Amino acid sequence: MSKPPTPDQARQRAEQAAGRGGQDHAAGPPDDMPPHPADDPGMNGRARRLFAVGPADDDDADVMLEAIPPYPAGQLVGPLRDLVEWGIRDGLPAAAIGAAGLAALATVTGYAELALSSTYTVRPALWITPVGNTGCGKSPALAQAFAGISALYDGERAAWAEQAKMAAEGAKVDVPPKPKALTLGDVTLPSAARWLEGNGGAGCLVYDELASMLGAMFAGDRAKLCEAWTARRALHIQRVGDGGASNAVDIYVSRPVLSIFGPLTPDNTKELGKEGDGFRARWLPHIIDGQAQMLDGGKQPETWTKAVSALYGHRDQLRRWHLTGSARTAYSLACERWKAELGQPYPQSVVEALRKAEVQCARIALVLAESCESEDIREYATDDRGSIPADAMTAAIALTDYVMDCWKALPGSSVLTLSMAEEKMSGAVDELFTWLENRPKGTEGLPEGNAPRQRATRREIQRARVGGASTAAMLSAMLDAYDRRWPGNVATIEQGGKGGRMRAFYYFPKRRSHGAETGSGSLSQ
Repeated sequence: MSKPPTPDQARQRAEQAAGRGGQDHAAGPPDDMPPHPADDPGMNGRARRLFAVGPADDDDADVMLEAIPPYPAGQLVGPLRDLVEWGIRDGLPAAAIGAAGLAALATVTGYAELALSSTYTVRPALWITPVGNTGCGKSPALAQAFAGISALYDGERAAWAEQAKMAAEGAKVDVPPKPKALTLGDVTLPSAARWLEGNGGAGCLVYDELASMLGAMFAGDRAKLCEAWTARRALHIQRVGDGGASNAVDIYVSRPVLSIFGPLTPDNTKELGKEGDGFRARWLPHIIDGQAQMLDGGKQPETWTKAVSALYGHRDQLRRWHLTGSARTAYSLACERWKAELGQPYPQSVVEALRKAEVQCARIALVLAESCESEDIREYATDDRGSIPADAMTAAIALTDYVMDCWKALPGSSVLTLSMAEEKMSGAVDELFTWLENRPKGTEGLPEGNAPRQRATRREIQRARVGGASTAAMLSAMLDAYDRRWPGNVATIEQGGKGGRMRAFYYFPKRRSHGAETGSGSLSQ
């Protein structure tokens, strides 16, 4: 690659590009000016933009995030739809209560399975994470959706404690085994496996903040967790324990159905794994767009509480489903569509998520079918087979499409860095990105007709010490790095009229309008 031009040569190049240079524009650069790196035909568009002095290539002029998809509340069915509608009346964003409700239903559906063929079945192991900023209702939605499960377990535990007390006082009563909770949190993988072993193999790890679980607790056990997610192979955990000739810890769960639920803030989504990581693709993100409100929706819908209670009471009963008729047709068409999308130029996270869309959709359909048919649950026997209702499959497809669109809207987890300094700067830019997302909106310096977007001035960014930029030089370096990663998001205005001091505004990147195809369609201004 040729040596970059000097500042004077670069300035002359820029003047020529704008048609203002002293030399005829058509004549090209002076003979003594070395070739510019951006003219290298072997360099891709993004690299050309990094070296370009004049305007960036058209393909790189606007780097935008995909639109945050609307939660498909209107396409839901049964108790989950009733819960989401109630949650909205109660002031919760639909995506927040919808994500928590789906996880709660998966928790009490542990022993159901759906046969997609004579040799392949799926079980309701769902890993769900609502993604949103502080105040968007993630924790309240969790508490509301899992309230019924907690109350049922509390009742079982209290009854057991009373019987145990009577037996201890000399009464002749049969004390049943201590009840096992269907939810657990703040555990290591061996302790989670031991809990599953004593709980029949099914349950849900629930976290008020998922980042803690993804960080220290399961950092070295992601391969085992991925194995558990398949819900098709036994989970076998062996540890040395207290030493000796054999492993002191030997836990075997023949039929694990492990769901996981916990919210994340946008800047913590990188904890789900690197781009292309199979662990990352197993998650079902629900992006929450909006804030929770203090409203009163009254009591939870009876259809919801009854469904949770019925499934909870028969959680150890195996129920088998199969897929036929219009539900099978709709599922097959959706699978073909997701496979076709694999040819699109998506980030690897989206590609890997699309590859698992078929399994995720079938699991969601199973959970929805169980909840919709929960009133007749006592009629099921081990070798009975039900057919997934068509409306349950339609809702599952809508939820799967929504999750795939959420993956497309997330900013990704990988940035190429060539040194430790670049890696630290990348982290600072990530922090600035998240900080700007929570700023007030405005249109200063944007072309007329542009919609307001979150923004901040250099002074505001400096006062907030975003990214740890404690000096003017650090701040300038971080802002330049932000502009390189998200070009086209810096606007300037003149203060005090023409000829006054320039004031820069740094904007959160634009998002495409929902429904616009990548590279085409209408764009949010």
